[in-house]
Amino acid sequence: MESALITNVRHVQALEEALATLENAMAAADADCMATDLRTALVALGSITGEAVDEAVVERIFSRFCVGK
Repeated sequence: MESALITNVRHVQALEEALATLENAMAAADADCMATDLRTALVALGSITGEAVDEAVVERIFSRFCVGK
């Protein structure tokens, strides 16, 4: 993996948030907590790329999981 220099403070903050929530997701006790953390990470990364993560995208990603059942 190549290193990248991030010079935008907002991007650094978004990457830190995404990393923290992904770490939380990996340690989550249940699927609901994991899904919440993954969604938060997606939103943080989307704030960098300019892509809005809407409910349809989240539903498509999690359609393979049995969350909350």
